[in-house]
Amino acid sequence: AELENVPESAQALAYWADADIHLDKQDEAFPLAEKAIQIDAGIEKAHVVLGILYANRGRQIDAVKEFKTAIRLSPNDQDPHWRLARLYQAMGKQEEAKAEFEKTKSIHKAEQESIFSKLKAAQDRGKPAATRSGSPAEN
Repeated sequence: AELENVPESAQALAYWADADIHLDKQDEAFPLAEKAIQIDAGIEKAHVVLGILYANRGRQIDAVKEFKTAIRLSPNDQDPHWRLARLYQAMGKQEEAKAEFEKTKSIHKAEQESIFSKLKAAQDRGKPAATRSGSPAEN
């Protein structure tokens, strides 16, 4: 529907290509991902999708390039790190795979800690001042 309103929406094309991958329509996904990148090379999702498609076609070097581009565009997204790690494993590059898996783990841990700290802060804001830790003057 978005593409009817904005035919050159790189983000909509990237998500459509991603959906096609999940529906096992890789041949349809490929031109959508390529077009998304031609329109806007800054769409991380398009690079991840193209990386998946290249990896599935045995074009490992091209897949590595796309996953690295996605990581450069969004370094705190776990998905391209995890996919790159899996690709490195398949390529027999165990040290590189291990490093990417560690990055994925680190990003996941940081996200969890951020979520928990936000929840704690929200809980603290909802409590009356007298029930918070410390004296009311400290809060």
